[in-house]
Amino acid sequence: MNNEFEDISNQTPTKKSIIPWIITILIAAWIISIGILGAGWLISRELARDSVLENQVVTEPVINEPVNIEIPDSKSQLGNKDSKVTVIEFADFQCPFCGQWHQEIWSKLKSEFIDSNKINFVYWDFAFLGEESHKAAEAALCAKDQNKFWQYHDLLFQSQKGENEGAFADMNLKKFAVGIGLDKNQFNSCFDSRIHKPIVEEATAKAGEYGVNSTQTVFINGLKFEGVMPWENYKQIIESELAK
Repeated sequence: MNNEFEDISNQTPTKKSIIPWIITILIAAWIISIGILGAGWLISRELARDSVLENQVVTEPVINEPVNIEIPDSKSQLGNKDSKVTVIEFADFQCPFCGQWHQEIWSKLKSEFIDSNKINFVYWDFAFLGEESHKAAEAALCAKDQNKFWQYHDLLFQSQKGENEGAFADMNLKKFAVGIGLDKNQFNSCFDSRIHKPIVEEATAKAGEYGVNSTQTVFINGLKFEGVMPWENYKQIIESELAK
């Protein structure tokens, strides 16, 4: 009897000492699982947000009623000014979505509707991303003074490398001018004097009055579209407006 009692008493502390360890392990496992689930949720949310930002696809006009936009003669235009359809692009040369729009939409729009004089296309500066945006817009207007706005416009969008990171530093903007055959002295004089700065500032401010608060923003006969739509959407809208 004494031996049997001693065996039981020797086992009891051992069982009691194991229980807290089991509880501790279970709690730790629960905390780790919650942490993993939380991290997974945050990662999935960020991936979803990045996906939206990368594509920014919209299929309907942001507003229902067209905006009456007065186009100054100073704005760079292509196509047929007397067309019943006017497409106005409000853009910033540093804007990545504008770069995406230029890469995916611009050449198709130009070949199908602008070069055939079916529409009038207007480029409108909305330089809101910083000093390099302003300088790039001013440089493009200096190129316009030598009748090469569109060549310079294309080169700027092709040369994007982040925002205010030096891609559109003064030295590079001057190199772009030489690269497309502009008169170097004339361009440098125009650019260094910043004679077009007030025009860019006024254009950017006026864009805000028309409800532009981000880029890429395009108006088709006054209907506002933000983001980058698939080409077929633009084509359908333009053809619908032409058929009216």
